[in-house]
Amino acid sequence: MTQSLPSGPPRPRRPTRAAARWDSTHAGLIEAAIDLFRRFGAHATSIGDVVAAANLTKPTLYRHFPSKEALVIACLREDGRQARLALVEALEATPSEPRQRIRAIGDHFAAQFATAPSRGLFALNLAVEYSQPETPVHGAIHTEIERLQHQLALLIAPEASGGMPVVAHRLALVIFGASATCQALGALASEQLVESVEDIVAQFRE
Repeated sequence: MTQSLPSGPPRPRRPTRAAARWDSTHAGLIEAAIDLFRRFGAHATSIGDVVAAANLTKPTLYRHFPSKEALVIACLREDGRQARLALVEALEATPSEPRQRIRAIGDHFAAQFATAPSRGLFALNLAVEYSQPETPVHGAIHTEIERLQHQLALLIAPEASGGMPVVAHRLALVIFGASATCQALGALASEQLVESVEDIVAQFRE
């Protein structure tokens, strides 16, 4: 007698209260750490600062993250995920014509960098603090930058196979430049970003 094969993947288990609490605590630690790292820098922020902001204890944090480095990497991944999601949502109503989408992407980041107190892109901020190559944090920074650039390529031309990586690379460079200068220049950095994006649009060839 042959056994019948399952018709599909097993039904996911309902999350327990303990699992829900774990997830909530995990997210709360990351949220608190991102806020502190953005405002004061990762090196200047201690584990004690993070647990105080999250209203938790050090043993609790270390149950979720074995080291500060692990926490920084988790923050990079979560902030990158949120940033990419926000970019997708910002372009939902934009037509698929590449020039319009390039402008919309530029406008999205210009508005973000003009909002006080903006500190630019989280990954680029941390790149200044973690400049030593071949370290886990440096590798995570590089990964998040690559993910953003890849998403730009797909969003510029959603109907093109593989997107437009060359245009995305140019667009990423002007976005990264504005991110690096927005703290010092404020709204002027956003204005310069919009102007640079218009140059890309003017030179665009489908």
